[in-house]
Amino acid sequence: MRDTSGSTQLAGRTGTRRAGRIGACIAAVAAAVLMTAAPAQAATPAALVARTLVSPADIPVTFRVVPPRDGWQGDATVDAICAPKATTERFRRARQVLAVVTGQETMDSPSALQEVVAYDTAARATLAMKEWRAAGVRCATFTFTIFGTTYTSKSAPMRSDASLPVTDNTVETTTMTSSLKGDPPGLQFVVVQRHGQVLNVVRGYGSLRDKERVIRNTMRIARNTGRRQATGR
Repeated sequence: MRDTSGSTQLAGRTGTRRAGRIGACIAAVAAAVLMTAAPAQAATPAALVARTLVSPADIPVTFRVVPPRDGWQGDATVDAICAPKATTERFRRARQVLAVVTGQETMDSPSALQEVVAYDTAARATLAMKEWRAAGVRCATFTFTIFGTTYTSKSAPMRSDASLPVTDNTVETTTMTSSLKGDPPGLQFVVVQRHGQVLNVVRGYGSLRDKERVIRNTMRIARNTGRRQATGR
């Protein structure tokens, strides 16, 4: 009588390997089905805003980030003294404003101000960006008076900056002069980036003689926060 124990053992091992392969295939298919059936949940508007906010790592060590005044929470996003209120304001779903200050500066007179807004849809955020650009063209040069002092604002044409991490962006440089004798010209440098349903606005402030420093610090904040805005990390 022939000894078949070796063949039996081999068949058992072969069957075990086949069963293992079949089990692995079934597990892989099940995992694929689960991934298809349960996609990752979209981030909330508040979460989109939070991940884009400036942090201490985004700025020089001599600066600090401070929370907003209560009054900022109700302010318009796309707003200009010479332009009508934007139609997209009512579609904002989350919003935060932070100031970047140094030394004795306060929220009322910061080195930079960041505003991040999440709209209900990407289409509304795109429209808000369009309204922002339109307001910039309309208000390129205008004069206004506050408490008896006359101010004149002059802006260079808006442009896009290819070095920014968000493709849909606009950059604007504005000089401000006043009727006060001896008051030096001021500078406002603004970077706006739109990705998905989020608008990320970074405004840098200073005197005209410090133009290079103001632009350098503002662009640093815009690049760092824009990277998180676009990638989520």
